Amino acid sequence: MDELELLKKDWKKQEKNLPQYKGEDISPMLQKKSTSVVKWIFIISVIEFVFWLGLDLLTIDADYADVVDQLGISLYMKIIIYVNYIGVVGFIAWFLRNYLKIKVTDNVRLLLKRILETRRSVKYYVWFNLIIFSISFALGFFSAISNFDDNFNGRLYFYIGFFLVFLSIVVGLLWLIYHLIYGRLIKRLLRNYKEFKKED
Repeated sequence: MDELELLKKDWKKQEKNLPQYKGEDISPMLQKKSTSVVKWIFIISVIEFVFWLGLDLLTIDADYADVVDQLGISLYMKIIIYVNYIGVVGFIAWFLRNYLKIKVTDNVRLLLKRILETRRSVKYYVWFNLIIFSISFALGFFSAISNFDDNFNGRLYFYIGFFLVFLSIVVGLLWLIYHLIYGRLIKRLLRNYKEFKKED
């Protein structure tokens, strides 16, 4: 019992040295953290966009255009590329809007709303990218196989099975990458959300 009392006294002494925060001090700190997280979501999405754009510019040449023309999918690929870039630019604008709104919002309820909106926008962004990739991959895969295999219809079920397995692996890897990059930031936002809920 004596040892327990000594431990309690020692803990109280240490407690005095710890920084003390009031409720009104915590909200601005949480807001600053949330703003920083949303800013990083915006920055990473811009970096990702520039990376894929640069990769497209480096890999798309006359030979690639000829192959796409021979497969008869040039129009579809152009539509997918335009939809992809318009969509990604739209999401980047949405992330920027989220960042600017969180930065200037000082109302706790509004901050909670902004955090949930940011989380939702990131989730839609990840799904958008995975769906666009799946559609473009399916188009390229089946167009190439049907053009180069004379017995395509006879092996159709084999190709569908192979495609689904391969697509599942690739999409799973992409989802894991997105989860590692954006998932960590969203977890931080959700921690802030829970703290704001306590404050509210």
